[in-house]
Amino acid sequence: MSAEAQPKAKKDPKVEAVELFEKSADLYRQGKFDEAAALLERAYSLHEEPVLLYNLGRAYEGLGENQKAIDAYTKYLEKAPEAKDRGALERRIVTLKAQIEKDKQRANPDPAKPEPKPEPKPEPKPEPSKGPGVLPWVVAGVGVAAVGAGFFFGLQAKSKRDDAADNPVSRDAADEYDSAKGMATTANVLLIGGTVVAAGGVTWALLSRKKSEPAAAAKLHLTVTPTGVRLGGRL
Repeated sequence: MSAEAQPKAKKDPKVEAVELFEKSADLYRQGKFDEAAALLERAYSLHEEPVLLYNLGRAYEGLGENQKAIDAYTKYLEKAPEAKDRGALERRIVTLKAQIEKDKQRANPDPAKPEPKPEPKPEPKPEPSKGPGVLPWVVAGVGVAAVGAGFFFGLQAKSKRDDAADNPVSRDAADEYDSAKGMATTANVLLIGGTVVAAGGVTWALLSRKKSEPAAAAKLHLTVTPTGVRLGGRL
């Protein structure tokens, strides 16, 4: 039999597996994870070397095939129980499982589980009304001052009338009566106007206080006396 007719010698499976492993490493570095995974699958079928399973898991992980990566890593740990990187790889498997579960929930959300509602923003509290301050009391003070002036003019008018009455034949009697009449008119205007203004200022102040600080109804009254204006009652 001639040399050409002799059957070709079969390659050692271990040697072939090593060659496939080296080719897969080059493909992995080029980012061709699918081709690298296919060569590693063939290499492991020829020679069950645990490191091939580890590299296979990395190739599947690069493809995003997390479940296949978990299977390869798990099988690697079974075949190599004394592996130095066992702890790190076990943690990696847990991470990949969590990622798979997260992807499932994202793709198929549970209809029975309500989506979290955004928390409502707290409404800003209205600032307390500062009210008109002391202005109402200033107005009331002006009114009281006007009432006081009215009493003054009233007294002056009375004095003028008394002087005119004491000297009815005096040449100035008529002038004193006219002056007394004018002062009396002025006194009446001041008394009436001052009382109204003072009462308005007090009412304004009480209404403002009631709006800013709810309390029991105030009971006040303004009284005009012969000597001035008196504010009575309770707050």
